[in-house]
Amino acid sequence: MAKKRTPDVYILGVMIVGVMIALTFFNLRYIVPPRGNRFDFYPRWRGGQALWNGISPYSASTTDAIQEGMFGGVLPPNVDQQRMVYPAYVGLILAPLLLLPPSTAIAIWLTIQLIAVLATPILWLQILDWKPPPWVLGLLIVGLVLVFRYPINLYIVGQFTGTILFGFSLAVWLLQRKRDLAAGILLALTAIPPTIAIPLALVLVGSFVLIGRPRALIGFVVTLAILTAITFVQIGWWIPDFLTQLGAYSSYALPIWPPGLLEAPILRFGLILAVGLTLLAALIRFRQTRALENFAISAILACLLLLPQTGNYYLILLIPPLLVIFRRGGLIFRLAVALAVISPWFLRVLPNTSSEALLLPLYTLILWLISTYQFQKRPIIEAAQPVHPA
Repeated sequence: MAKKRTPDVYILGVMIVGVMIALTFFNLRYIVPPRGNRFDFYPRWRGGQALWNGISPYSASTTDAIQEGMFGGVLPPNVDQQRMVYPAYVGLILAPLLLLPPSTAIAIWLTIQLIAVLATPILWLQILDWKPPPWVLGLLIVGLVLVFRYPINLYIVGQFTGTILFGFSLAVWLLQRKRDLAAGILLALTAIPPTIAIPLALVLVGSFVLIGRPRALIGFVVTLAILTAITFVQIGWWIPDFLTQLGAYSSYALPIWPPGLLEAPILRFGLILAVGLTLLAALIRFRQTRALENFAISAILACLLLLPQTGNYYLILLIPPLLVIFRRGGLIFRLAVALAVISPWFLRVLPNTSSEALLLPLYTLILWLISTYQFQKRPIIEAAQPVHPA
């Protein structure tokens, strides 16, 4: 009897694990030592440990421990305090990493974030049912992960938006396959930080309520409720302390609200109205056609353009829109996507560098709308070529 071949998925799984192990060792040797604990992950690691010890992550003692671990001493009050400004349930989600020394935990977290971004374009190929030639796939991954400036920024500082990107994309994949409850649970577990992740998740799962599929919303809300209830048992009512820390962070971190970058109030109102109407139109079309990927892209662009952002890391959420625009084809659109990918390197020289939070999502939205219009105008040829008898 012929030997049964190993399924390709197993081979892919082994390769991914091997890459993750190699990348983690690379991080431990070359990325973490020069910076020590000065990564955005460390305050959540220290805050999570405080939670498990029955101490509020928002207490002065926890903040002092974060600053001493990162900088060797307490910081002056006029700089970023590196406090724990995420919800306390982060300590539950990150529990396996809290058992490790900080350097090891940071190295693993950097790997998770980069792999999450790397896997996202591949996942969207499944969502779009697209099998491009290997050279096109390689070009997309290199462009969107390595040339696009934000994934490497995310990786270097140990931020959390890679898992937001992958969690949202995987939830779209699950919803396509009617695994609504799993999608809702996944969105809750990857909703850190919550500022964009939770509104984005609610827009997605809320749309399914309108078509008679509430399980995703139920899974999302119940999962967050359970996680939050566990933390209440552990450290008590922490919500006011969290909001106080969040307000203090906003006072020196200066979140960017994209419409606020427009000086004229009429332009701000016009942008908000245009984005809102775009999302509404996408929702109406989703209810009619069930074209989930189109609504998901609209939700990403709406959240990026309407919600405050605390860093340019959130702009990695543009990877799915750019990929879909590229998929729709045409040399002009593909060149426009290439321009979007390389543009962050040039936007850095603008007098107001924060303008990238407005310019790049707005540029992508315009491309998205034009490509959608062109895509819907294309005739669908269903008839085969006539066969002439010999």
